[in-house]
Amino acid sequence: MKAAKRKIARFRNKTLNFIKQELEARRPKDLNGRVRQLEAGYDAIAQDLAILKAEQQMSAVRQQALVDYYETRIDRIYARLSAQTAGVEGLGIHIAQDGPDDDVILDGFKKALQVKGGYANIPLPGVLSDYLEPGTIRGPLTLQGFKIRRGIAQEAGDGVIVSKLDRGSQQTALYGPYKKLLPGGYSLTLLAENVADKSGAKMDAGFDVYCPSVDKSFGEARLQLTPDGRYTATVVFDWPMELAGHQVELRVVQRSHKPFKIIGFDIQSKDSN
Repeated sequence: MKAAKRKIARFRNKTLNFIKQELEARRPKDLNGRVRQLEAGYDAIAQDLAILKAEQQMSAVRQQALVDYYETRIDRIYARLSAQTAGVEGLGIHIAQDGPDDDVILDGFKKALQVKGGYANIPLPGVLSDYLEPGTIRGPLTLQGFKIRRGIAQEAGDGVIVSKLDRGSQQTALYGPYKKLLPGGYSLTLLAENVADKSGAKMDAGFDVYCPSVDKSFGEARLQLTPDGRYTATVVFDWPMELAGHQVELRVVQRSHKPFKIIGFDIQSKDSN
């Protein structure tokens, strides 16, 4: 054991001596050379410091952008919920967060929706429902259970802007709302608008109706230009009885250089026609 330690010590000393000799050999012999070496070292440190400052500033900007984004989202949701429940007195809505108390929140808001007035553009009964019911689905879509693919899509007012993609690629831009469907026949239409674009590219986007739990698609369609200048895509499908307790997912896919704006969805029950 002692012999091994002595070998390690000798190897360490030889290595340190070698490094010291190399540094001494590279060290300028005259004063001007040493000054130039110090100046070069200072410049390298100054450059590294400038890079660190730039990275720190960028990190601060990104952090503030995230804070602003989440605060804005919270403010928008709170404003709509407050407007919807305006005029409700003595309702006793119990505010809770996670766990079984969520049912208390839902029950409170469902009671609040029975009063007249409020923010009519946000259908909170549909937002709170576990089922995707016939009617219109409009923005903000993320409030209604939809998710957007960051980097290709972003929520803008009452719609979702989908950016263009490189040729030959495709990405799911919007998906959700992960709600149940009552068994029956349905007609579901995706509505979209043109976005200012000088490329002259053709629209190549659409959506499908999908059930994640059984990994099955029930139909797909591509956006087509309508006489009024908008785009629509309609899927007619049947939701079988065995999927009564399963969730449905609507997936909007972008495949082109042409950007567009998702307005929302219209869903109709064929049984009610």
